[in-house]
This record gives sequence, C-alpha cells and structure tokens, in this order.
Amino acid sequence: MKEGWEYKKIDDISTIVGRIGFRGYTKNDLVSKPELGAITLSPSNIINGELSFEKCSYISLKKYEESPEIMLAEGDVVLVKTASIGKCSIVRSLPHKATLNPQFVVFKNIKIDNEYFNYYIKSPYFQKSLKTIVGGVAIPTLSQKKLGQLEIYFPTSYDEQRRIVSYLDSSFKLIDEIKDKALKSLTEAKALFQSALTEAMEPKEGWEEKTLGEICFIARGGSPRPIKNFLTEDESGIPWIKIGDTEIGGKFINCTKEKIKKEGIKSSRFVRKGDFLLSNSMSFGRPYILKTDGCIHDGWLVLQNFKDTFIDDFLYYLLSCNYVQKQFDEYAYGSTVRNLKTDSVSRVSVNYPPLPTQKLIVSRLDKLSSKVRAMEEKYQKMVEECDALKQAMLRDVFE
Repeated sequence: MKEGWEYKKIDDISTIVGRIGFRGYTKNDLVSKPELGAITLSPSNIINGELSFEKCSYISLKKYEESPEIMLAEGDVVLVKTASIGKCSIVRSLPHKATLNPQFVVFKNIKIDNEYFNYYIKSPYFQKSLKTIVGGVAIPTLSQKKLGQLEIYFPTSYDEQRRIVSYLDSSFKLIDEIKDKALKSLTEAKALFQSALTEAMEPKEGWEEKTLGEICFIARGGSPRPIKNFLTEDESGIPWIKIGDTEIGGKFINCTKEKIKKEGIKSSRFVRKGDFLLSNSMSFGRPYILKTDGCIHDGWLVLQNFKDTFIDDFLYYLLSCNYVQKQFDEYAYGSTVRNLKTDSVSRVSVNYPPLPTQKLIVSRLDKLSSKVRAMEEKYQKMVEECDALKQAMLRDVFE
C-alpha cells in the first residue's frame, strides 16, 4: 500500500441507494415536459461517461415525490446495475428535478472527493471487481449489498485526492480534444462519400426511371415456428440468415452462424447467392448482397431477377443513396417500430443508366470508397486509442 493511502468499504464512505422491487413507470406516470414533474434518467443518458439531459423521459411530480431517497443532487455519482453494467457518471449539474429508473444505484453522502470517487468507479480495477458481484440469470444485475462491501483505495489527504483529479481532468481534456477531432474527421469522411454518391446517382440524359417493383421480384421472408425446433447443427442444414450475420458497414453476407432443417424451407423463403436483402425493420432499408444460399425470416425482404437491368454493385450503391433511402423512410409504416412492406419497396422510384455506364460509375465509386474506408479506419483507430489511453491512465493511478 502506498504511504498515506488506505482501503475502505464503499458502505463506509457513501450511502448506496437503489430501487429494489420497482419495475418502472407506467404511461400514467409520464408527463410531457420536466416543468410538469421531474426528469427520470436511463442508462442511455450516460454518454462518454457524462450525464446528458438531451433525450429524457419525464414523470409526474407526485411520482417523483414518492421516492425522496433517490432524488438526485449535484455531486451524487450514479452507476448502472443492470444491462449496461458499470456505466457511471457524476451529477455535475441538474437542469430540473431528477430521479433514476430501476436500472441504477446512486452513491450519496460521499465522504471523499466526489470527482475522485467517480474516476475510481470508472477505473479498470473497479470495473473488474463489479463483475464478481453480478447475479441473476435472465437479467444479470449487480448485488447492491455486495457492492457496498467492495473496497475503494484512496489517499487520506484531500489535497492529494484533488491533485489526482486535476491531473486526470487535464489529461482527459487533451485526449478528448484529439478524440473529437478524429470523430469530426470520421464524420467528414463519411459525408464526402455520400456527397459523391448523391452526385453519381443524379439522373442524366439517357437514364431510365422505373419503380423497383417494375424491375425486381420483391418478397418477404418467413420463419418456421417455433424456430428452436427447426435449428440444427447438421452439415446438411440450410443456412439461416439473420441480422447478426452482417457486419457493421458491411456490404456482403458471406456465411451464417445457424442452420435450419430442410423441412423448415416450406415455412420460410429460400434465397440464393447474388440476391439482395433489405432489412425491413429497425434500421430498415439497409441493403446487403448475398454470398451464400439460405433461408430468411420475416425481418428481411429479398430482391431478385434484376440482373438484366442492374450490375450488382450499382444496385447496392443505388439502394444506399440518399434519394432512395428517403423514399424508404417515407413509405415505412408503424409508429413505435417502423417497417417496410413488400408493396412499399415496390413503389420506390429509381433512375438508372445503361449497363456500360453503370460499370463506369461503379469503378469511380469503388476507388473513392476504398480511400474513404482507409480514412475511416484511421480515424476509428484514433478514437479507440484515445479510449484505451484513458483506461491505461486510470489503471496507472488506481492499481
């Protein structure tokens, strides 16, 4: 142990408060704005380790006042105990009255420097300790009782605590400036390609205009039920294509993690290598080119029989461009979860040139796409290195 430092249980230096047995708020508890009640925070309100109040839910004043023990105050430290376990933030300021949903615990009456405590909770050493007190099978959750028994390591001198906080603050500020520049460059790189794509897909003389329904056969997938009865590990099984088989930013679906029995085909839709898939819910309208045969569930739409009109890569770029994506958004239905139907996609209007011109456009876009991808990888690596550097500094200070 360093001279002048000591260990203490969290229970000895703070009061841990959480909602035990509370299942959440109902529609009747919610109000339209904080002025009518109070903010209720969720894990998504912690962004890059800091609380954000931009997208919040609001509860009635009556509901807020029912639980005074978890009313937030400046200087409290909040910690997510389920789902995104370990996310935490200090409460620096409060624009309105605020409380927490059941996924949090809050540390109050902290007897050491609040900022030091916040940094320590974020440290790799403490985050590793949190994994040892996770219980529950269906919903993994931190044990609030065991949390209080974890120890925190700190200098007894308040001035030394402040010196460490000041050192981390200034260092993290420099790292965040580098990270922000990298994120800005990453955004600009993506915008550069989208701008070039928009220009390339602008209709020109000699181009035709048709709806996708006039050009392609479009159909929705289906799922044999219950699906668990049709899953198989047999080599003769049929690839079962799911969103989880795609890569972020990927263009192709090359293989699948699961297979279904052959008899499942009659309740699904069989698709072939070279077909196009469109996600039809959540992040709807995202195109993928199939590199494998298989079956698709009803979260996919398939586009087939377009080879006489489109080169594969041109169709991929066309479906990805702004004016087509805007039509997908316009034709999607549903309020909470929006979806694309077969007839919605069939109505989408597209402009396209003859096949030789498509080849030239694809060649230009491929070259630019390759350069932009290299830029994106560079800046993404910088962002990851900034995050890793922060963790390394916290490790050095607290271990």
